[in-house]
Amino acid sequence: MEQDDLKATELDRMTSSHELQMLKAALSYFPAGPRRLLSLVIKARELKNTVELFSSPDALSICSVSGQRGFFEALSEIKEYGSPEEKRSFERLETMIQLFSLYRQSPPEPGGEELSAASVSSQVDFREYVRKGLSEEEQSLFDSYIEAFRNKKPISEKEKNQP
Repeated sequence: MEQDDLKATELDRMTSSHELQMLKAALSYFPAGPRRLLSLVIKARELKNTVELFSSPDALSICSVSGQRGFFEALSEIKEYGSPEEKRSFERLETMIQLFSLYRQSPPEPGGEELSAASVSSQVDFREYVRKGLSEEEQSLFDSYIEAFRNKKPISEKEKNQP
């Protein structure tokens, strides 16, 4: 893991303090034995802070984002914590989902909602076109998403209104 690229998350900011950050910065100046012990003390303090944070009645809302945010916003935020390679994979995933969404929003073929042989063929061609630019691992992930979208059932109004 590229240590220089690590970013603090919201949970990190809520469970740490300036004092703990200063101790972490000073760790490299301690001999190996005390460094190990001090590292454990720092992590124990962060764990204690985390337990205290989530022991309040409002614990579930403490880390939640304000307002309704969608899948792409969450994906974009999560992506920022990944390695450069992981970020590229997330970007490819975002592109695939957007392409698939655009494809699904395209106007239906003339002749009703039934799938014609031509529309089925164009769906297969589209999938193969996208798959060609992916690694084997990404192709497997893409196939999984295609299968998930294929088996997706419509969301009822009751499910949409649940928190």
